[in-house]
Formats: sequence, C-alpha cells, structure tokens
Amino acid sequence: MKKLILLVFAVFLSTSLFYYDAYGKSDRNRKVIKTIVINKNAHGSATVDRSIFSDVKAFLCEETHAVEIDFFEVSKGDIYIMDSNGEIVAYDTITSSHQILDAPMHKGNYCLIIDSPSLYAEGLFYIE
Repeated sequence: MKKLILLVFAVFLSTSLFYYDAYGKSDRNRKVIKTIVINKNAHGSATVDRSIFSDVKAFLCEETHAVEIDFFEVSKGDIYIMDSNGEIVAYDTITSSHQILDAPMHKGNYCLIIDSPSLYAEGLFYIE
C-alpha cells in the first residue's frame, strides 16, 4: 500500500514538473493572440476559416518577450509584425511548425500577419 501511494505521488510530482515546457515557462505567462484565419483555395479566392481547429495559434510570452507561433499543416510563408504606423518591425519566414520572433520593445498596438500559399492570418496584440 505504501508503494502504491509513493508511486501515485511520484507520478503526480513528475507531471507537475513537466508542466513547464522546454523554455522553462508556463502557459500561464503566455497571452493568446486572437487570429483571424483566411484559407486560400486553389482558385485564388479566399474563405474565412470558421472551424474549431485553426491552422495557426499565436502567443505573446511575457517572460521571454517573444511572439510564439504554432503552425498546423503550414510549411512555408512569411511572418510580419507591424506597428500602428504600418511599419514592419519584425520579419521571418516559416521554416518549422513552431516559430519564435522577438516581440517589439516599445509599448503600443501591433499586428501579426502570416501570409502563406495556403492561408492568410492576422492578429492584434498590445505591448505594455
């Protein structure tokens, strides 16, 4: 009985320690960047993605001061962060399913833009 209790405690402890991801931060310190995804079809027209599962999830991580983006079935394209004046303050190309961009250093409103052959997405976020 003692071994069973010890085993349950060990499993509970190990899962709570693995709550932190590879970067050493918890999900509680990540703000979701709400994105509007527009899927592009083969005919060149676009449709708003109203499905429950999005092709893109973006987060603003306050601990690492970074914008983290997770892609699902998106393999190439461009990522932009624009300030309220329309100037590009960060740029990267999609090279993997998880991208990290440095968040802007100045306070203000910013727009995250993801443009790929299969979709276009925008999200707004604020740096405090």
